[in-house]
Amino acid sequence: GTHQFYQGRLNQAHTNYQQALALFEAENDLGHAASIYNQFGYIASQQGDYERAKASHQKAIELAQEIAAQGNGYKRLFAGAYNSLGIVASIQAAGDVAIDNFEKSIGIYEELDLPREGAHVYTNLAMAYVDAQEWEAAGACYAEATTLAEQSGNLLTLSGIYINRAEFLLNITSIDAAQLYCDKALEIFQRSNDILGIAEAYKFHGCIHRHRGEWEPATDAFNHCIQLYQSCRNPQGEAEGCYEFGLMY
Repeated sequence: GTHQFYQGRLNQAHTNYQQALALFEAENDLGHAASIYNQFGYIASQQGDYERAKASHQKAIELAQEIAAQGNGYKRLFAGAYNSLGIVASIQAAGDVAIDNFEKSIGIYEELDLPREGAHVYTNLAMAYVDAQEWEAAGACYAEATTLAEQSGNLLTLSGIYINRAEFLLNITSIDAAQLYCDKALEIFQRSNDILGIAEAYKFHGCIHRHRGEWEPATDAFNHCIQLYQSCRNPQGEAEGCYEFGLMY
């Protein structure tokens, strides 16, 4: 089921998870059952069925609470479920609910001393604050996410947070700081040959040059961004690059 989920074969993944769930429930294995309900939630979110996603994550939390009452941990499962509920709430524009769930998730990851996971949730919390136009809180969350990501040393986590922070700084017109984090992200993307990441970084480089009125470097950056997205057959990224390029004119 997990392999099929990452391949995007969601219906087949759901069927296999259902078969596994029946076996775990027959054995009264609440821990694995709770994990599968979380997977059901992820699948439902991918399919755009957010009410079913919420119900599945809530079921996972209920089962984890039963386990906790028996003296077992499963705190990490709680944290993942709360983070997922926060993401769904953000999609549904329920900002206060999203922030509350992200904060619950962060508290558990901090208790478990899992900086990489905490960094991801701090990034989600920062984006929720951006949606609420609470810029100072968003900036503080991005700073904490960066600290935790650097502590974890995971390059994939670091590059994602750097590029997200660059976008945030660009949007609040902190151009020099945006370039700093965009450069950091680009370096990691290039080292790992992440073409989509490189394209995204060049898009923001184009935006940075545009803000400064540096038209020729902006043109080069946008053209490179668009070409990379075309090479990956990524029309959404290509459209975003064209849109930002158009704003320059």
